[in-house]
Amino acid sequence: MQTAIGVERQLPRNTTIAVTYTQSHALHMLRSRNITAPLPGSVIVRSQPGVLNSGTSIYEYESNGRMNQNQMIVNLNSRINPKISIFTFYVLNNAKSDTDGAGSFPANQYDTSLEYGRSSIDVRNRFVLGGSIVAPWNLRLSPFVIASSGAPFNISIGGEIGEVGTQNSTVEELQTYMDGFNERLIKRSPGTEGLSKISVQSGTTHGGVVLADGSIADVKIDFDTLARLSTVAREKYGLAGAVQHGASTLPDSAFHNFPRTETAEIHLATNFQTMLYDNISAALRSEIYEWLRQNATDERKPTDTDEQFFYKTRKKALGPFKKRFWDLPPDVKGKLAKAYEEKFSFLFTQLAVVNTRDIVDRFVRPVEQHKPQPHPDLAVVEAAPDDADLSD
Repeated sequence: MQTAIGVERQLPRNTTIAVTYTQSHALHMLRSRNITAPLPGSVIVRSQPGVLNSGTSIYEYESNGRMNQNQMIVNLNSRINPKISIFTFYVLNNAKSDTDGAGSFPANQYDTSLEYGRSSIDVRNRFVLGGSIVAPWNLRLSPFVIASSGAPFNISIGGEIGEVGTQNSTVEELQTYMDGFNERLIKRSPGTEGLSKISVQSGTTHGGVVLADGSIADVKIDFDTLARLSTVAREKYGLAGAVQHGASTLPDSAFHNFPRTETAEIHLATNFQTMLYDNISAALRSEIYEWLRQNATDERKPTDTDEQFFYKTRKKALGPFKKRFWDLPPDVKGKLAKAYEEKFSFLFTQLAVVNTRDIVDRFVRPVEQHKPQPHPDLAVVEAAPDDADLSD
């Protein structure tokens, strides 16, 4: 259903202006849904032929979406002379919906109540300036310029409570932090989007605790604490949930607990780095370690053994040795690819994120970026100093 009201007026010098307001309301809009998606918090342990959620997705079209749109449109037309005329219009737009069309999926396949928000067509400002020019030999030129706001997007930021590696976080700490943050945010920047997630301490450390021989100390994570903090973060403050640092050093038997406790995010980088260093040749590894001795010695603590020092600083060699890593022998690359694929398959299954392509397509909009080739006159911004202890 659409309603509109407008006013048009003749101005001097063959010019007209029109202002129109339109309001659109749509029901029964199409969306897609994965009717075999895992229930939130569930884990798919293995595929079972003939059983729902066994790895085969069944998609269903539905017509239960809604959309509301308000627009103000200003048109200006002017005929300057018989050979030159110009036109321009400006649109101020506000559109909200809970679906972006037949190809869009809800984030939660079993609950669409949280989907209503800025629509993909909610381009707030659009301006067009064009004209028509009759040139010699009866050629007609039609130049135009279009300027518009970008499509809606969110900037997602997180907070952190407690100190990673010491005592476990508590619900009271989370509430104190969030209440104080939200109060300050409202005062300093009303209407600004708040935090989307919060990092907590539940028993792990960044990158694990490295023992003197280079091995990693056993970790005992408190999943009950993680579950309580995630619940409070979601239900009281509207966050995605809690973030778990240092999960890459946990035993394989622990990972199925993260979807059970509805953890929002976990950090897994260190283990993939370890897999890389374990599979390169001893000669290349020794060359990298020698480079670290020369270039990262300021980060070595007096109590560090060689194994501890290399483990905590080896990430610094990934950039300088990038080409060497890309040029690894084919058999090493193949071995690494197989190991990574097996690890990703294990993690995707244990973390209950299989069959989530529809969610990725729904929310992830890659933006193509073009960066200039480095050259001596290229302006650069110095990165923040690295912290060797903050490695997940």
